[in-house]
Amino acid sequence: KQKINFISNTGKTPLRIPLYRIDKTKNGIRIVDYKSGFIQKSDVKINGFNTFKRHKHALQLMTYALIYHSIYKEENIQPSIISLKNPKSNIIYLNFKNNTPIDSNVYNEFEKYLINFIEILLDEKLKFNHEKSSDYCMMC
Repeated sequence: KQKINFISNTGKTPLRIPLYRIDKTKNGIRIVDYKSGFIQKSDVKINGFNTFKRHKHALQLMTYALIYHSIYKEENIQPSIISLKNPKSNIIYLNFKNNTPIDSNVYNEFEKYLINFIEILLDEKLKFNHEKSSDYCMMC
């Protein structure tokens, strides 16, 4: 487990992210996140940044890749999940736009998206309302 400190190019959004496993493979850098729940390929298949609301694990994997890319300037990064409750799936890789390679342009656009996303979350004027179709957590 390695903790990486990341401050975006704007210097406004500090993140401290634990990366649990980083492998150097013949295909590039593989970042692996272990999940105790049941995750499948469809959970990390996205066609753009606007689908993160339905694919929270994809958001997390893209964030890991962005941070690693920003620090180490690697291009060939493969963020992935190992689902402990779905062992038959082996390693589940992020599928961005039908496996389009994630390059510097994608990272730059995603960083802008992520900064905006975090700034909205931190906006004290923003009211959070429970979505009626969602279950309440045990704390609510």
